[in-house]
Amino acid sequence: MITLITGTPGAGKTLYAIDYARKHYKDRPLFVQGIPDLKIDHVVMPPEEDWTKRVQVPSAPEGTLRPEYQFPADSVLIIDECQAHFRPRASGSKIPDIEAALETHRHTGIDLLLITQHPTRISRGVATLVGRHLHIRRVWGLSRCVVYEWDHASSPDRINQATRTTWSYPKDVFQLYKSATVHTSRGQRPPALLYLVLSLIVAVPVAGYYFFQRIQDRGKPAVTAKPGAPGSPGAPGLAAPALPVINITQDFQPRIPGDLASAPAYDQSRMEQRLVMPRIISCISSATKCLCFTQQATPILPTPTDCRDRADGKVYDPYQPDQVQQASIIAPATRTPSANEGAGAMITPRMDKPS
Repeated sequence: MITLITGTPGAGKTLYAIDYARKHYKDRPLFVQGIPDLKIDHVVMPPEEDWTKRVQVPSAPEGTLRPEYQFPADSVLIIDECQAHFRPRASGSKIPDIEAALETHRHTGIDLLLITQHPTRISRGVATLVGRHLHIRRVWGLSRCVVYEWDHASSPDRINQATRTTWSYPKDVFQLYKSATVHTSRGQRPPALLYLVLSLIVAVPVAGYYFFQRIQDRGKPAVTAKPGAPGSPGAPGLAAPALPVINITQDFQPRIPGDLASAPAYDQSRMEQRLVMPRIISCISSATKCLCFTQQATPILPTPTDCRDRADGKVYDPYQPDQVQQASIIAPATRTPSANEGAGAMITPRMDKPS
């Protein structure tokens, strides 16, 4: 089979060919052209005029000759910079013997590895005989490359029709031959667009996380530390417990219909007095309508039954101060007992009705 290996200078074409040959052709005669100081078992190919000779075509009239390669059967030929031997030629021009011999190279079991920069740099006749095409692309000067493979000679631009593999450069193969690109090829810097894409890949999730955290924090009530409470200056080293996030739909739904202060959101407020809870302080009832008002004079619409019960004074208000207790503490005696009432008379304090 004829295998074509292409790629730009420094991509690793020769490196790939040597690595492939030492692994797959180690028990076969190896003939090499164009690779100096190669340190694996091989024979340097003679001048190209000695590659072929004309032989009689079997089952053809006497004197019908064709060119054939004169290398031993089952040989492997590695030809680097093969465009120097198989130049593109004009249509209808005479076919060189070394090109014509490729048509029957399998008769003696010969395989060829042809190395060049691009398929268009060799004869079209040679390209049509290629049974395997490998294009090597080195990315940003890294120590690895992408290998595109077709079952025929193809344009390297048609990568969507190729199989793709990644190949890392074997360091030990660099010591097996001499190549100027080993010393002069420098890694290319990745394009700025790549840095931008990588930055976005990292930045977008991080920014999204912090944005989501800020949205959640807006729904949390502010925590005011009391003196001596954990997290306050009176208790250093202790963090105040985080309050749960308020669910507007559930936490402000009154447990008692019409009584907003019975909502779960005010449970902590009743203990710490942090928020001003809405309380029904008055209700007005008529034959057709009933309204209730909070301590801020905002209207509340409880159920009709609850509204009328409150208007009639039938609902107990647990948040209203105990007026009887306050009156017994602050109300002065209204009079002293007279002599006619005797010493055992009771002094009754004056009870002022709340306004």
